[in-house]
Amino acid sequence: MEIRDLMYLEASAAAGNFTRAARSLRINTSTISRRVGRFEDELGLALFERGHSGVRLTSGGKAVLAQI
Repeated sequence: MEIRDLMYLEASAAAGNFTRAARSLRINTSTISRRVGRFEDELGLALFERGHSGVRLTSGGKAVLAQI
């Protein structure tokens, strides 16, 4: 886990969308999506539910975010 993984998690949760989160952090959408996916793999749980309308924190994602 790196600090930027937590920043990406927080930005994505606030934006509700990886594209908007990436724009706010001035990075590529693929970067944030890839890093969140790796973070999920590292933790062994899904942080977000992904859908056509964006992303929404899972209960596990909320628990991780609460620890920041």
